[in-house]
Amino acid sequence: MLLNQRVKGRIEQRFFHQDIEHDIFLTQASQALPLYWGLVPEEKAPDVAEAFRSTLTEKGAFVSGEVGLPYIIQMAAKYGMNDLIAKFILREEHPSYYAFVLDGETTLGEYWEKNPRSHCHDMMGHIIHWYYSGIAGIRPLKPGFAEILICPYLPESIHEITCSYQSVRGKISVHVKESDDEIVLSAAVPNGVAYSVDVRNLNRDGKEAAVHVSIGKHL
Repeated sequence: MLLNQRVKGRIEQRFFHQDIEHDIFLTQASQALPLYWGLVPEEKAPDVAEAFRSTLTEKGAFVSGEVGLPYIIQMAAKYGMNDLIAKFILREEHPSYYAFVLDGETTLGEYWEKNPRSHCHDMMGHIIHWYYSGIAGIRPLKPGFAEILICPYLPESIHEITCSYQSVRGKISVHVKESDDEIVLSAAVPNGVAYSVDVRNLNRDGKEAAVHVSIGKHL
């Protein structure tokens, strides 16, 4: 039996039964990690994701160190919680990225606190991944960006975004702009890259996103 199958079996045996103590499995990281690594039984993944959402909502912030944080952010995005991510990173008090800005920091601190021990640490920098894959929505579906999905998200406080990523196959660019009447998504994809576009995260306030994709050109 493969190691991941053994671990998955032990997790199911230990945590998925009626007699479990409810406080054992309710940290943000302890729910995000099994979801990320596919260790949750497929039929129970929606329940774990919903419990994950409840834990995030209850705390109103990312309550995690640097090891669990990337999995929390990525699973929150995967299971439709981009709104919570946007809300959490703009909190004015720690734990929050914006709190670092209000503290006068120009680089990330080592801890979620004022005057952290190190004032130039990249350990909390996982949010950058979400800027590309969550807000801009540039997501590889096959190795080497042979196929991609473009699925942007526009936070309520933002009305225009521009992002480009230099992949191994060329530059991928995304621009989204909201006006009073419409939301327009413009994207540029390198030649030879298969792509699909999903605008479900852009349609809001009765506006449906218009899509323009250029092949082999830059925005």
